[in-house]
Amino acid sequence: MKQYGAFYAKTHFSELLAAVTTGKKFLIGKHGKAVAMLIPYESGLAEEEQDAISEAVKDIKNLRSGTKLGKGLSIKQMKSHGRA
Repeated sequence: MKQYGAFYAKTHFSELLAAVTTGKKFLIGKHGKAVAMLIPYESGLAEEEQDAISEAVKDIKNLRSGTKLGKGLSIKQMKSHGRA
């Protein structure tokens, strides 16, 4: 499997997509380390895996929505305070 740097992948994205439609797979790297994979959609996650991931993300969002830190301070308030 060929590996390309992030800059190359960005500037040649259309060409890489065209190659992926023929079944090829590519690794995308940053500073010599693989960080992503470009694969044909059919080779992607099974529907059950996608459902499990979606459910986990929903659970995390639900957990986060009511979380308070310390004396009634929310994560959102802390982020806003840090940006002030």
